[in-house]
Amino acid sequence: MLKLLSRGIEKIPHLKAFLEEELSLYREPKRIEAVVGWGHKETAREARALAKRLAVPYVALEDGFIRSLGLGVNGAPPLSISVDPVGCYYDATEPSLIEKVLAEPQSLDEKLLQRARHAMEILRRERLSKYNVSPDVENAYLSSDTRAILSSPEPRLLLLDQCAGDASLTLGLVPGDVALRMYRRARELYPHHRLILKVHPDVLAGKRQGLLYEAFKSENLLHSIHVCGEDVSVMSFVESFPVVFTASSQSGFEALLHGCTMHTFGLPFYAGYGLTVDELAREAVDSVIRLGERDPDSTQAAVDARERQVLSVIRRRAAIADVSLEKLFAAVYFKLCRYVNPVTGKRTYLEDILSLLSLQKKINAANRGGCVVYGVRRWKRPILSAFLACQGEPASKVTFTSKPDRALRDCALSGATLVQWASKRDRVLEGRARNLGIATLNIEDGFLRSRGLGCNHVKPFSLVCDQGGIYYDPASGSDLIAILNALPQRADLALLRLRAASLRAEILRRGLTKYNVGVTGNAVEDLKHALPQDRPVVLVPGQVEDDASVLSAGGLIQSNAALLKAVRERCPDAFIIYKPHPDVLALNRRGGKVSAGVSGKTEASRVPLYDLEVRDMAINALYDLVSEVHTLTSQSGFEALLRGLPVTVYGRPFYAGWGLTTDMQSFEERKSVLTLDDLVAGVLILYPRYYDWVAKCFMRPEDALYRFEHLEDMPSDPLFVRLVRSLYALRRSLYYRFQSLRGGKE
Repeated sequence: MLKLLSRGIEKIPHLKAFLEEELSLYREPKRIEAVVGWGHKETAREARALAKRLAVPYVALEDGFIRSLGLGVNGAPPLSISVDPVGCYYDATEPSLIEKVLAEPQSLDEKLLQRARHAMEILRRERLSKYNVSPDVENAYLSSDTRAILSSPEPRLLLLDQCAGDASLTLGLVPGDVALRMYRRARELYPHHRLILKVHPDVLAGKRQGLLYEAFKSENLLHSIHVCGEDVSVMSFVESFPVVFTASSQSGFEALLHGCTMHTFGLPFYAGYGLTVDELAREAVDSVIRLGERDPDSTQAAVDARERQVLSVIRRRAAIADVSLEKLFAAVYFKLCRYVNPVTGKRTYLEDILSLLSLQKKINAANRGGCVVYGVRRWKRPILSAFLACQGEPASKVTFTSKPDRALRDCALSGATLVQWASKRDRVLEGRARNLGIATLNIEDGFLRSRGLGCNHVKPFSLVCDQGGIYYDPASGSDLIAILNALPQRADLALLRLRAASLRAEILRRGLTKYNVGVTGNAVEDLKHALPQDRPVVLVPGQVEDDASVLSAGGLIQSNAALLKAVRERCPDAFIIYKPHPDVLALNRRGGKVSAGVSGKTEASRVPLYDLEVRDMAINALYDLVSEVHTLTSQSGFEALLRGLPVTVYGRPFYAGWGLTTDMQSFEERKSVLTLDDLVAGVLILYPRYYDWVAKCFMRPEDALYRFEHLEDMPSDPLFVRLVRSLYALRRSLYYRFQSLRGGKE
């Protein structure tokens, strides 16, 4: 049995996934075989004592080195945990799993080291760290003095502060007067360098006290040190410093990844291998030499106990040969730390978490500055609050108003972005905002939206946020058009194509569409046998006739009847299946009832506009039964392309004009010829945002596919939303029952 004594540990989301190995190894139900605790914290004292008393292993847990977007002290759940059955990584007084791995060269093969080099490059490029909520240097609210220092050619040295009383200080053998030692050594070695102190994130959050800051303050040294107390990403900050000093901070290792000369004044996990300038070890050696010169016979007895410990640790680590930065990285990030995807709740790899955190960091940065949302319905407000929220930025608020003048005033006063729902946006207000220099953002449902209709108040898993216009309006110059035009020149195009191909395959395997509604099963089989074998079968998806995409991109065709007429004229011999839009069938939108009618100028040439109307069947099932799809602007055309079907478009939808469809109109603004995977990459990966209502975090489209199939943990909607949805359902039921009593007549 694996024994836990801490309720705090028990509350960690997906704890069983993090401890899969231990739970499999220690399965005896009636005997404690190992004890789990949180590192060397005071709360783990009882757990350590129990393990010692029972003579069983103690497994030390700690936050992982790539932990989360937000701060742990603010309640952000961990995506990574370090699990050490040997020691604890910040406890230099005893060996840890890191040292054990480094001492076994066979455990770090070339394949793993190649992964390490690739992951290190991602960390540098994306500026990812333990916490990732702080803005990068170029987007941070830095004082004029800090910006001047960073842009100045004068030499500078960074002092990384830590939280006073942290266990890594005591167990890293950091001396009590470390601040003074650090200051004097900096002045000795780098007399002309400007000293900058970077305050720890937990101190900025008001949760802890800074070790160096308080010491420099008490010694009256702050006048000669520039204190950076602004909230800024450490990984982006250290880029500007060739020399970095720290006691035992993890950020010191991240500075090593940037090639900084790293001076340590304690013994953090990365010291003692020849990768750092170990000031504490130098001081201990100097002390021994001085004592030896005075009294060679009693040197060992006279050496300070802490210095003896320091020398012991240095000797122990120096005995491990050939430790490169890649090997140390691999031991820490691949062997010590474990990772869990917050959406699936399953174990995953570092690279997967880096991809997810990179996305979350970019969206968080895009939301920084706040938003004023104008004119949206009340039920959508919690949804937009989630999609537009910014962690770690108290001033970045999402506010709502139905008054245009107030919206402009609030944006102007706070520097916020004006947000509108694209299909309902006030163009005049948008123009006024741009004239005032206010940024604007248009929002609309994404392409993999939900299981259920938006008009029935079902929460979306994806939205698109467009600064330029909106994807369905070809005249607006949307961000999607810009993304797709630039796609062939992207440096990461090969990787994007691989992701897109895999994503498309999963969408087809799971049979997903935008709304994922409608029946399947026997009805599909019956229809399949009823279709003619000697005629091409064409699907024409109906649309909401007053929908913004029809009005803005439909051209001369503005109704389902006109579309069906055009399709019949182009395909006179085809068997045409017409499927009304689900919003129309739900009685929530206007779609216009279309009679089968006839098309043709002469009696002999007259044929019906369509041969079969299909109402309740899932459109995904219909894709498998037809030979081609004809549409005006419907997203169904894009879904048909994903399934390899020929698509003819009569309007100007977002997926036409790229060389993949038969187009009845021209697309001068679309400059690139794309592959299907290119289109998928732009439309489903780069353009939308995806949000998981269960894990309460942004996710990638790959994660969204998992959530579509696992909705059992979805939080319940507010009572108001459930009541409205029930009333809509009652209205539909009464309407269709009335129609059946009338024999189906309108």
